[in-house]
Amino acid sequence: MLDYANTLEQLNDLEEKYIAEYDSIKSGYNIREGGNNKLHSEESKQRMSEAQKEAHARRRANGSDTFKKTRFTSGWEWSEEQKAKLSNRATQKGRTWKLVDGKRTWMETV
Repeated sequence: MLDYANTLEQLNDLEEKYIAEYDSIKSGYNIREGGNNKLHSEESKQRMSEAQKEAHARRRANGSDTFKKTRFTSGWEWSEEQKAKLSNRATQKGRTWKLVDGKRTWMETV
């Protein structure tokens, strides 16, 4: 991990800093300046959720859904440790994450 941010504003500042430091627009994967990140409103999240549900239903109806059961995905059983870790992450209220240089960076939501 390169850095840690407690707020969205700090995360935006760090993003701008590292894009400039690594010149990642010209010689990397960034296509625009950083630092303009925002959180989605509840209404926006609901619209995205509905759109994804409709898209999956449409693909299932066409027989082209992206999830295919294979010997690797069917019959998977979670260990108790995996279940606990997933549960802890899912219940962390007031926190979100963003990928920074390919690493998940946790930050407090505003």
